[in-house]
Amino acid sequence: MTFTRQHYEAIAAILRNNVPVQGEAVDIAFADLVNDLADFFEADNPRFDRQRFHAAAVPNPADEVEQITELLKSDPWGSSRW
Repeated sequence: MTFTRQHYEAIAAILRNNVPVQGEAVDIAFADLVNDLADFFEADNPRFDRQRFHAAAVPNPADEVEQITELLKSDPWGSSRW
């Protein structure tokens, strides 16, 4: 079975929504999982884009800070905390 872009995107979304937040050892295990999946997908599809998958599967801390900042701005009490 060959995976499609929709498969890769769905799996990346599942990973992104289940990132553990318990420390360095967990971060390493999660990174290993993402890399192992990327290895599998590359073997299945030579056109698989590892960097794109990694960017979709692993949240960018800067994006999360921006989302939190926007949430606080929309909260009428949040602005008084700044």
